[in-house]
Amino acid sequence: MKNLKIFLPGIILAATGVGAGDLITGGLAGVYTGTAFILAPIIGALFKYALNENMARFQLEKNQTIIYEIVHTNSLIKYIFFIYLIIWSYIVGSALINGSGSAASSFYLLGDSIQSSKVLWGIIHSFFALFILKFFKVKVFELLMSILVGIMFVSIILCCLYLSIYSPIMDQGHLSSNSENFWKSFEWAIAVIGGVGGTLTIICYGYWVQDNLKSFNNKAKALRNIRLDLKMCYLLTGLFSVCMIYLGSKVGNFEGSKALLPVHISNYLGKELGLPIMKYIFLFGFWGGVYSSFIGLLQAIPFVFTDFFYSQKSEKTSVDQYQKTNHYKYFQLALAIIPISGLFFKFVLIQKVYAIFGALFIPFLAIIIFKLNLQKYRS
Repeated sequence: MKNLKIFLPGIILAATGVGAGDLITGGLAGVYTGTAFILAPIIGALFKYALNENMARFQLEKNQTIIYEIVHTNSLIKYIFFIYLIIWSYIVGSALINGSGSAASSFYLLGDSIQSSKVLWGIIHSFFALFILKFFKVKVFELLMSILVGIMFVSIILCCLYLSIYSPIMDQGHLSSNSENFWKSFEWAIAVIGGVGGTLTIICYGYWVQDNLKSFNNKAKALRNIRLDLKMCYLLTGLFSVCMIYLGSKVGNFEGSKALLPVHISNYLGKELGLPIMKYIFLFGFWGGVYSSFIGLLQAIPFVFTDFFYSQKSEKTSVDQYQKTNHYKYFQLALAIIPISGLFFKFVLIQKVYAIFGALFIPFLAIIIFKLNLQKYRS
């Protein structure tokens, strides 16, 4: 069990990163573009592994978070990051509440339509996630995330493997020669690269891994275990997104609300495989994936917000202390409530905006890390 603790931050990162970006964006990309960009998740996973490994190495050497370094690097960068954080939090919160509402609606409609049911379920899921994080200890959170991510990976990868036996993987790959369709397809490719394995949430790995680092005697051993942890995380997330693109391509474009994506995929699985149980395995895995991502978001992003303010005072504060501050508590509450308004936006629009806007953070973070490493070698 002690060795398994090494992988907890990676499991939580996978659960938080794999949500709207991999499940919904990946599935919709498959619906709209087939398997033309089926390797896009692999590219995204490689980029994010490199960024996260660099951040973890930097944190080990400096004993400071990347947010502290951003705050003290350049005043312009600091304000750009803060504005991005606020906008991103709203967009991603909206996307994940949308996804959670849609996933739950696939099991049971609470209203007269998929839209009203999605709204009701989204609100219920948002407040229940807040309840879990407010009244249960972090160990309960880690256990819950581990269970949900396990359900998600096993069920959806199992579905994909079953389906691949019956039909070739690349039979729906296409890329239209029409330039308008090409650029629309390219937008989805960028969305998948940006969404796979999380966007700004990769910064949160530093907070999750903080406690685990105390159990290592030296930094070299800690870095080896971090690399192993991250490799496992991004191998799973890359494979998972490939599976979602594949499943989406099998369903193809369909009429009606795209919030019904999980229903269409699950119905396809049940019909094609002749195994009705696969329909419910997929729906349960889909729900577990999106909702674990939302819970992870509510737990992790307030750390970033709080760290931003405490870093300006040059105060070194532990993760446990952050959770007791008003900055953390109020931002978590706002993150659970304000994005509920996103339930009234179109499902496809909010998912695409989330993924593309999230992708913008990756080059920004790469520039920051490059600049910090350059300063390190000069000093």
